[in-house]
Amino acid sequence: MDWSAFCGALTGVAGGSVLFIAIAVIVDRVQNNRGGRLQTSEQRRLVIPEKDVQDHIVDQFSTYFPGWEKIGVEYQVKGKKRIDILCRDAENSLVVIELKKNKAPQTVVHQTEMYMKHIQDYLAEPSQKVRGLIIAQEYDASVEALLRDRPAIELWAYEIRLQIDKSRVCSGG
Repeated sequence: MDWSAFCGALTGVAGGSVLFIAIAVIVDRVQNNRGGRLQTSEQRRLVIPEKDVQDHIVDQFSTYFPGWEKIGVEYQVKGKKRIDILCRDAENSLVVIELKKNKAPQTVVHQTEMYMKHIQDYLAEPSQKVRGLIIAQEYDASVEALLRDRPAIELWAYEIRLQIDKSRVCSGG
């Protein structure tokens, strides 16, 4: 059975839900395991495309960021560069949200600062604060160390969970 095609069709029907994407990844790995031992969640993380992470956050924006206002998604700055999500928080600060699908590299700190400077120079009111928010599945100590001296940038982590709903089972036969 072509599990990727099945889950791809299922994803289309479900409107691109992160859950179905995660299931597609797990099913494909189980199918291709060839009798070897399946790794535990501590050994292997589910990874989905950054665009799917972005779509999920945008769809659930008011849940994750109550009282905030979305200004733009893929907000263009300097040439071809784009801010993943630009928004205004409850205190009227402009917030640059930079997403990473996997592990946040050190370079994301500089990237976020560059976007923040652009927004401060070209969009923010004179007394309006601009801050950054990096959201990644994981990060290492070097990123945390860089952010200790940058209080205007926060770092959040997300995780992908797989949940099986047995009430939605279909069986052939």
